[in-house]
Amino acid sequence: MNENVVPNALKHGALSEILILPGEDVQEFEKLKNALFEEYKPSGASEERIIVAIAKAFWQERRLALYQYVRHARAGERRDPHGVDRSIAKFLGEPFVPPEIPQKSAEELLKEELLEHSDVLTLEQLQKELDVDAKLQAKIDRLFKRFFQVRAMKGIAGLTSSPAPALQKLEPVLELTAQEAS
Repeated sequence: MNENVVPNALKHGALSEILILPGEDVQEFEKLKNALFEEYKPSGASEERIIVAIAKAFWQERRLALYQYVRHARAGERRDPHGVDRSIAKFLGEPFVPPEIPQKSAEELLKEELLEHSDVLTLEQLQKELDVDAKLQAKIDRLFKRFFQVRAMKGIAGLTSSPAPALQKLEPVLELTAQEAS
């Protein structure tokens, strides 16, 4: 693995080559993978490998959303005007009671919240997140395409015992004989 990949992988992990990052639940990944296996019922090592790759891509996509949430939450923590007072109260074992704040209109609160997150909610940051999301979506699309190509090629090569369940029930819509076509 490239040495430059590791810091970025641990920074947001959206395109990380590391499957489970610290703090992530292995059981949640297994549930996702098992759900995909149940839905697509892969047969053989090649199909199973593709479904595992799809599960990894979905996991990375989920990780991107989590990264965005954590990033916004951290930005809010940095702006806590009572952070020092809260820490002192915690150290002294006393409950922290923030001073009363005069009531503001919903519009004023929204403006304040947008200003608080202005360094996080930039067009540049949004574009970066959209680029990562687009890369993940393209990866997922390619994997599904590969899965269905492998499945179709196995059918053509006669490597499957029967056609896909959905194809077994279909009736031909239109059949032309050589005489009708001329």
